[in-house]
Amino acid sequence: MNIIEAVSLTKIYDGSIKAVEDLSFRVKKGEIFGLLGPNGAGKTTTIGMLTTIIKPTDGTAYICGYNIQTDKDEIRKRIILVPQEPAMDLFLSVYDNLYFYAWLQGVPKALRRNLILNILNELELTDKINSQVISLSTGLQRKVQLARAFLVKRDVIFLDEPTLGLDPIGKMKAWDLIKRLIKNDRASVIIATNDMREAEVLCDRVLMLKTKPIIVGDVGELKKIRGLTIIRLSLKDKGKSDFSFLGDINGVLKTEYKNGNLDVTVNDPSLVHEIVSQLIDRKLVLLKVQTVEPSIEDVFLLTFGVK
Repeated sequence: MNIIEAVSLTKIYDGSIKAVEDLSFRVKKGEIFGLLGPNGAGKTTTIGMLTTIIKPTDGTAYICGYNIQTDKDEIRKRIILVPQEPAMDLFLSVYDNLYFYAWLQGVPKALRRNLILNILNELELTDKINSQVISLSTGLQRKVQLARAFLVKRDVIFLDEPTLGLDPIGKMKAWDLIKRLIKNDRASVIIATNDMREAEVLCDRVLMLKTKPIIVGDVGELKKIRGLTIIRLSLKDKGKSDFSFLGDINGVLKTEYKNGNLDVTVNDPSLVHEIVSQLIDRKLVLLKVQTVEPSIEDVFLLTFGVK
């Protein structure tokens, strides 16, 4: 069952600036769907249209069967949005912010306190319960925003850069919380993110866009569709080589040297023989050669022409 269906969504500003063009996709019940793209690709604008904040120039979308153009009130009853910027009273305490939001969303009074305390405990915010939001770091404010999103149950949750500003440990804990809560509630989620690791950990499917949709699919399938292979060569010593010569081989897409390993991204795994031959010709000593599955970041960089 499709909970979200976008049909040729388009947004043009000032008559000529195309923020989003002819965007169509579907999201199933319980699915986590990622919107990926460089800055300015239209991710936030897309979320704005789907949440009825921004009016499309053309096309439409359906959320739980309701049209974003004509059924805004019905849609807003069924969604939660965590925007990029803080959408809270910065001068209220963390607890008061969450309590007010729970009241606003119709959570029964008898349930509010325990619900808030449980969410704060999950996000390790208990010690900040009485702190003004304005006194918190950007990362902690982000956690409070996430806490609000999971205070109430909705059919669709929109997360715009959900872990922006969090440290690596905070990100992992937030990802774990998001996955567990989504699994329990069976909500559908759209995540706009520039964090490729986040997309790989959380998303069932992703759509890469740059104003227009470029590619969409299951995270695992996209790696296969793009035909990428990473050849990892462990070197005894790189010497003075910058490995730019490998870029002259047709089919070599990217080279990266780090911690004694040279990763060569290719579109044909048989190129390993030519790559090894060229390294040996330059007197480089190979300790090990193996193939590595590409990450979604590798797919992203190739899709947007970044080497």
